[in-house]
Amino acid sequence: MNYRIFVVDDDRHYARMLSYRLDKNANYHVKVFNSGEEVLKSLDEKPDLMLLDIMMPGIDGVEVLRQTITRHPEIPVIMVSAQGVIDTAVEAMKIGAYDYITKGQDDLVKLDSIVRNVLEKVSLEREVETLRTEVTEKYQVGGMIGESPAIQHVFRMIDKATRGDLTVAIQGESGTGKELVAKAIHYASGRKRGPFVVVNCAAIPRDLMES
Repeated sequence: MNYRIFVVDDDRHYARMLSYRLDKNANYHVKVFNSGEEVLKSLDEKPDLMLLDIMMPGIDGVEVLRQTITRHPEIPVIMVSAQGVIDTAVEAMKIGAYDYITKGQDDLVKLDSIVRNVLEKVSLEREVETLRTEVTEKYQVGGMIGESPAIQHVFRMIDKATRGDLTVAIQGESGTGKELVAKAIHYASGRKRGPFVVVNCAAIPRDLMES
Protein backbone atom coordinates (compact mmCIF):
# COMPACT_ATOMS: atom_id res chain seq x y z
CA MET A 1 0.00 0.00 0.00
CA ASN A 2 1.35 3.43 -0.96
CA TYR A 3 1.27 6.49 1.31
CA ARG A 4 1.70 10.18 0.55
CA ILE A 5 3.73 12.06 3.18
CA PHE A 6 4.22 15.84 3.41
CA VAL A 7 7.38 17.17 5.10
CA VAL A 8 7.04 20.85 6.02
CA ASP A 9 10.12 22.66 7.36
CA ASP A 10 11.82 25.95 6.49
CA ASP A 11 15.17 24.32 7.35
CA ARG A 12 15.89 22.88 3.91
CA HIS A 13 18.72 20.68 5.15
CA TYR A 14 16.59 19.07 7.87
CA ALA A 15 13.65 18.68 5.48
CA ARG A 16 15.90 16.88 2.96
CA MET A 17 17.24 14.64 5.73
CA LEU A 18 13.73 13.59 6.77
CA SER A 19 12.70 13.12 3.17
CA TYR A 20 15.77 10.97 2.43
CA ARG A 21 15.12 8.74 5.44
CA LEU A 22 11.45 8.25 4.55
CA ASP A 23 12.16 7.71 0.86
CA LYS A 24 14.07 4.54 1.75
CA ASN A 25 10.66 2.91 2.09
CA ALA A 26 9.35 2.18 -1.40
CA ASN A 27 5.75 2.62 -0.21
CA TYR A 28 6.33 6.21 0.97
CA HIS A 29 5.99 9.06 -1.51
CA VAL A 30 7.41 12.18 0.12
CA LYS A 31 6.80 15.79 -0.89
CA VAL A 32 8.76 18.61 0.76
CA PHE A 33 7.46 22.12 1.51
CA ASN A 34 9.55 24.93 2.97
CA SER A 35 6.76 27.18 4.25
CA GLY A 36 3.30 27.05 5.72
CA GLU A 37 1.93 29.01 2.80
CA GLU A 38 3.17 26.37 0.33
CA VAL A 39 1.66 23.38 2.08
CA LEU A 40 -1.72 25.05 2.66
CA LYS A 41 -2.05 25.48 -1.11
CA SER A 42 -1.57 21.72 -1.55
CA LEU A 43 -3.78 20.43 1.28
CA ASP A 44 -6.42 19.20 -1.14
CA GLU A 45 -3.94 16.53 -2.23
CA LYS A 46 -4.83 14.99 1.16
CA PRO A 47 -1.58 13.40 2.34
CA ASP A 48 -1.79 10.33 4.54
CA LEU A 49 0.61 11.99 7.00
CA MET A 50 2.15 15.41 7.56
CA LEU A 51 5.43 16.15 9.39
CA LEU A 52 5.14 19.81 10.36
CA ASP A 53 7.78 22.11 11.80
CA ILE A 54 6.48 24.43 14.49
CA MET A 55 8.82 27.42 14.10
CA MET A 56 8.54 28.81 10.57
CA PRO A 57 8.50 32.40 9.27
CA GLY A 58 5.16 33.65 7.98
CA ILE A 59 2.45 31.13 8.80
CA ASP A 60 3.87 28.99 11.60
CA GLY A 61 3.26 25.31 12.23
CA VAL A 62 0.53 25.78 14.82
CA GLU A 63 -1.55 27.87 12.42
CA VAL A 64 -0.98 25.35 9.62
CA LEU A 65 -2.15 22.64 12.04
CA ARG A 66 -5.34 24.59 12.84
CA GLN A 67 -6.18 25.12 9.18
CA THR A 68 -5.39 21.49 8.33
CA ILE A 69 -7.70 20.19 11.06
CA THR A 70 -10.43 22.58 9.94
CA ARG A 71 -10.22 21.55 6.29
CA HIS A 72 -9.19 17.90 6.58
CA PRO A 73 -9.45 16.60 10.15
CA GLU A 74 -8.65 13.07 8.95
CA ILE A 75 -5.01 14.00 8.12
CA PRO A 76 -2.68 12.97 10.99
CA VAL A 77 -0.07 15.62 11.79
CA ILE A 78 3.22 15.04 13.64
CA MET A 79 4.77 18.24 14.93
CA VAL A 80 8.54 18.74 14.66
CA SER A 81 9.87 20.99 17.41
CA ALA A 82 13.18 22.55 18.37
CA GLN A 83 14.29 21.81 21.92
CA GLY A 84 13.14 25.21 23.17
CA VAL A 85 9.52 24.91 21.99
CA ILE A 86 8.43 21.59 23.50
CA ASP A 87 5.65 23.35 25.41
CA THR A 88 4.31 24.61 22.09
CA ALA A 89 4.42 21.05 20.70
CA VAL A 90 2.38 19.81 23.64
CA GLU A 91 -0.11 22.62 23.07
CA ALA A 92 -0.31 21.60 19.42
CA MET A 93 -1.26 18.09 20.52
CA LYS A 94 -4.12 19.57 22.51
CA ILE A 95 -5.28 21.27 19.30
CA GLY A 96 -5.26 17.95 17.47
CA ALA A 97 -1.73 16.92 16.45
CA TYR A 98 -1.09 13.17 16.55
CA ASP A 99 2.34 13.40 18.21
CA TYR A 100 5.61 15.32 18.10
CA ILE A 101 9.34 14.71 17.73
CA THR A 102 12.14 16.95 18.97
CA LYS A 103 15.02 17.89 16.68
CA GLY A 104 18.49 16.86 17.74
CA GLN A 105 17.59 14.15 20.25
CA ASP A 106 16.17 10.76 19.29
CA ASP A 107 14.14 12.35 16.50
CA LEU A 108 15.00 9.94 13.69
CA VAL A 109 14.61 6.82 15.82
CA LYS A 110 11.29 8.03 17.20
CA LEU A 111 10.26 9.18 13.72
CA ASP A 112 10.40 5.66 12.31
CA SER A 113 8.20 4.30 15.10
CA ILE A 114 5.62 7.10 14.97
CA VAL A 115 5.33 7.05 11.17
CA ARG A 116 4.86 3.29 11.18
CA ASN A 117 2.13 3.51 13.84
CA VAL A 118 0.30 6.34 12.09
CA LEU A 119 0.31 4.63 8.71
CA GLU A 120 -0.87 1.35 10.22
CA LYS A 121 -3.82 3.31 11.60
CA VAL A 122 -4.39 4.91 8.17
CA SER A 123 -4.31 1.46 6.55
CA LEU A 124 -6.91 0.10 8.98
CA GLU A 125 -9.16 3.12 8.38
CA ARG A 126 -8.93 2.54 4.61
CA GLU A 127 -9.93 -1.11 5.06
CA VAL A 128 -12.86 -0.16 7.30
CA GLU A 129 -14.06 2.42 4.78
CA THR A 130 -13.77 -0.12 1.94
CA LEU A 131 -15.76 -2.70 3.90
CA ARG A 132 -18.36 -0.09 4.85
CA THR A 133 -18.79 0.86 1.19
CA GLU A 134 -19.15 -2.79 0.17
CA VAL A 135 -21.79 -3.42 2.85
CA THR A 136 -23.69 -0.26 1.88
CA GLU A 137 -23.76 -1.31 -1.77
CA LYS A 138 -24.85 -4.82 -0.84
CA TYR A 139 -27.82 -3.73 1.27
CA GLN A 140 -28.98 -0.62 -0.56
CA VAL A 141 -32.45 -0.59 -2.11
CA GLY A 142 -30.94 -1.20 -5.54
CA GLY A 143 -29.88 -4.64 -4.33
CA MET A 144 -33.50 -5.66 -3.67
CA ILE A 145 -35.40 -7.36 -6.48
CA GLY A 146 -39.09 -6.98 -7.30
CA GLU A 147 -41.42 -5.41 -9.84
CA SER A 148 -44.87 -5.98 -8.31
CA PRO A 149 -46.93 -2.97 -7.16
CA ALA A 150 -46.57 -4.16 -3.55
CA ILE A 151 -42.76 -4.23 -3.57
CA GLN A 152 -42.61 -0.93 -5.46
CA HIS A 153 -44.69 0.53 -2.62
CA VAL A 154 -42.16 -0.87 -0.15
CA PHE A 155 -39.33 0.80 -2.09
CA ARG A 156 -41.13 4.14 -1.92
CA MET A 157 -41.67 3.74 1.83
CA ILE A 158 -37.97 2.93 2.32
CA ASP A 159 -37.06 6.10 0.41
CA LYS A 160 -39.35 8.18 2.66
CA ALA A 161 -37.92 6.58 5.81
CA THR A 162 -34.36 7.56 4.89
CA ARG A 163 -35.12 11.26 4.39
CA GLY A 164 -35.41 12.14 8.08
CA ASP A 165 -34.33 11.08 11.55
CA LEU A 166 -37.22 8.69 12.16
CA THR A 167 -38.00 5.68 14.29
CA VAL A 168 -39.31 2.98 11.96
CA ALA A 169 -41.39 -0.12 12.70
CA ILE A 170 -41.40 -2.81 10.00
CA GLN A 171 -44.21 -5.37 10.00
CA GLY A 172 -44.60 -8.56 7.98
CA GLU A 173 -44.86 -12.31 8.08
CA SER A 174 -41.82 -14.43 8.92
CA GLY A 175 -39.48 -14.73 5.93
CA THR A 176 -40.82 -11.76 3.97
CA GLY A 177 -37.59 -9.74 4.30
CA LYS A 178 -38.12 -7.38 7.25
CA GLU A 179 -34.44 -7.46 8.19
CA LEU A 180 -33.44 -6.81 4.58
CA VAL A 181 -35.68 -3.74 4.54
CA ALA A 182 -34.24 -2.61 7.88
CA LYS A 183 -30.70 -2.86 6.49
CA ALA A 184 -31.70 -0.97 3.34
CA ILE A 185 -33.06 1.85 5.51
CA HIS A 186 -30.03 1.88 7.79
CA TYR A 187 -27.38 1.92 5.04
CA ALA A 188 -29.20 4.62 3.07
CA SER A 189 -29.62 6.84 6.13
CA GLY A 190 -27.38 9.31 7.89
CA ARG A 191 -26.65 6.65 10.52
CA LYS A 192 -24.94 4.24 8.11
CA ARG A 193 -21.52 4.87 9.69
CA GLY A 194 -22.86 3.48 12.95
CA PRO A 195 -23.39 -0.21 13.73
CA PHE A 196 -26.43 -2.18 12.58
CA VAL A 197 -27.34 -4.43 15.51
CA VAL A 198 -29.74 -7.35 15.19
CA VAL A 199 -31.49 -8.53 18.38
CA ASN A 200 -33.56 -11.73 18.30
CA CYS A 201 -36.34 -10.78 20.71
CA ALA A 202 -37.88 -14.24 20.51
CA ALA A 203 -34.74 -15.69 22.10
CA ILE A 204 -34.95 -13.37 25.13
CA PRO A 205 -37.17 -14.37 28.11
CA ARG A 206 -40.22 -12.16 28.51
CA ASP A 207 -39.28 -10.88 31.98
CA LEU A 208 -35.76 -10.00 30.86
CA MET A 209 -37.06 -8.19 27.77
CA GLU A 210 -39.45 -6.15 29.91
CA SER A 211 -36.63 -5.09 32.23
